Amino acid sequence: SAFGTVRGLFLGAPVKSQIAFQSFRDGRFDAYVMNTDGSRQHRLTAKPNVLFPVWSPDGRKIVYAQGWPDNPDLYVMNTDGSGLRRLTRGPASDGGPLWSPGGRKIAFTKAHAPAVSREPSDSDVYVIIVNVCGDRAFPIYAVGGWPVWSR
Repeated sequence: SAFGTVRGLFLGAPVKSQIAFQSFRDGRFDAYVMNTDGSRQHRLTAKPNVLFPVWSPDGRKIVYAQGWPDNPDLYVMNTDGSGLRRLTRGPASDGGPLWSPGGRKIAFTKAHAPAVSREPSDSDVYVIIVNVCGDRAFPIYAVGGWPVWSR
């Protein structure tokens, strides 16, 4: 995979009562939310093959990659599943999104080979500035991946 091994990750919410996570059920990956005690699990995504759900710092939105194993793009939605918006589009595989501490930007990896390719791929770190008027992705670093924001 261009993004390495698919991880069964879960990411804690800033609101300490819920967890967003990806899960493989019914033959597909989807994004789910549940209470920290495991109760009230519910699927947020309508289309299959969702990876890397990540909560925004203010607890209002979730960003994720959708479209695996082909060429996933990034999407953002409200935590109740409404307000779905596509952030990226193109032939590269976008994944590993991570909100900036202030919640205005999302860093992610753009791999230039299909996600299921066995060949090594070039990948870049991109940053999207998320705003009301539109979203623009800027390349930040060539041949890199899996960015982490400092606090």
